[in-house]
Amino acid sequence: GINAEYMGGTLQHLKEKFGEGYILEFRVTDSEKKPGVTKFVSHEFGSSTVSEEQATILHIKVLDKGLKLSAVFEKVEDNKQELGIVDYAVSQATLEQVFLGISKASEEPALSA
Repeated sequence: GINAEYMGGTLQHLKEKFGEGYILEFRVTDSEKKPGVTKFVSHEFGSSTVSEEQATILHIKVLDKGLKLSAVFEKVEDNKQELGIVDYAVSQATLEQVFLGISKASEEPALSA
């Protein structure tokens, strides 16, 4: 089962403690722009993975929990036109993703000395 010590705190606290960074969602002018956006995110914000991709939609998970949202908005706004970004959004891990992570961590076998 899930360890009870994990369950304390507010929803925001749980997201901050167990969430894995942020999801950056982009809509671009055409699919040929996606590799440039992926490269930009990796260069500007560090470790990242594409979590979902459609024709002109790109969701990229950025693993840096210390990422400042103001920096994300500033850098994206400064490069939006050049990268072909129509619009974008930034979100934290959902509570479902947080609880799945907690559940997975509680199922991993403990190391014995």
